[in-house]
Amino acid sequence: MITALTADLIAQAPDHVAFTGDIVNLALPAEFAHARAFLKLFGNPRDVTMVPGNHDAYTASGFAECLNTLSPWMEPDSGPAPGGPVFP
Repeated sequence: MITALTADLIAQAPDHVAFTGDIVNLALPAEFAHARAFLKLFGNPRDVTMVPGNHDAYTASGFAECLNTLSPWMEPDSGPAPGGPVFP
């Protein structure tokens, strides 16, 4: 089902896509690698925004992995802030 939903959303050619949390289940490193590949399907970080949910931050190390792997999709449209990430 997710394949059909993904294809339909991409076919609609939206200006911007927002993912609002829980892109992973247990915040395991392998999940974030898959999440990064999934986000790339929808476009570059300028056109796609991801806001982490509680499962994306299930553990302290998991949240660090989330920020490390998915931070391009969590930055403001103006790009990364000098000195590090803006989010959270």
